Amino acid sequence: PAQYAVWGRFQQLADRNQEILHQILEDSAKHQDSSPIDEKIGGFYASCMDEAAADKKGDEPVMPDIDRIRAIKDKSDLAAEVAQLHHQGVSVFFTLRAAPDADKSTIEIADADQGGLGLPDRSYYLEAKDEQTRKKYVEHVSKMFQLLGESPAQADARAQAVLTLETALAKASLDRVSRRNPHLTHHKMSLVDFEALIPNFNFKAYLADRHAPEFSSMNVAVPDFFKALNAAIEATSLDDLKSYLIWHDVSNYAPLLSKQFVDLNFDFYGLYLTGAKELQPRWKRCVQLTDRSLGEALGQKYV
Repeated sequence: PAQYAVWGRFQQLADRNQEILHQILEDSAKHQDSSPIDEKIGGFYASCMDEAAADKKGDEPVMPDIDRIRAIKDKSDLAAEVAQLHHQGVSVFFTLRAAPDADKSTIEIADADQGGLGLPDRSYYLEAKDEQTRKKYVEHVSKMFQLLGESPAQADARAQAVLTLETALAKASLDRVSRRNPHLTHHKMSLVDFEALIPNFNFKAYLADRHAPEFSSMNVAVPDFFKALNAAIEATSLDDLKSYLIWHDVSNYAPLLSKQFVDLNFDFYGLYLTGAKELQPRWKRCVQLTDRSLGEALGQKYV
């Protein structure tokens, strides 16, 4: 079917389940006063389905984030902004999570890893065969900035800056095959030693803003990546770093914004990258969003 990049029995099964969830959510949206769960999932789904309201708001929902990023006055303020974006699920620069300790799987430790790319894998930035994809990516990023009110020339410059920074991060990232070797992503070190890898980023301030529990040792999956990130922060202008943060923020939320943003996001990430010919109907996208965001609550109704 035109809505899908791949099709098989598992996709058919997923579609069948989505139809069941669709019926549950339509009912919950109509009877939000039936129970706290109906109020939660029904209200969420109904909000998602209100396409007219999304179109009316345009870029308004992301402007507080963008204004906050534009207001950054110094690179020392980056840590607080990255913490805020990570809180919101916007993947910039790197990832930090709790993960099982590779030496003792009964305990969880802090795990810092590579991240922050807008294309699916490092190879897209480096291989000659993907030059056309890089060109399309820059065009896509530029169009997104133009939707935010930038002139075509400004938007092109910002898009090129995004590609330059992400390419530097991609070069230092492990490829997918290498990451299958657990020994290559297991580097336990003290928090002090990790901070020494990335002195241009105030990691202590980042942890405080993430409300992370205290810890003294951690796993750093790809130490060379953090060295490269540190060098990239130093070498990249503050304005270009802001462009990178704004791009990832708006790209993260584009599927939830007005039709212009939704269509532009699909044109690149759906049509071009995966080959899906049609955007899925809104109800399917809203069912998937509710399931991802409130899966436990929706799961109770499903059961």
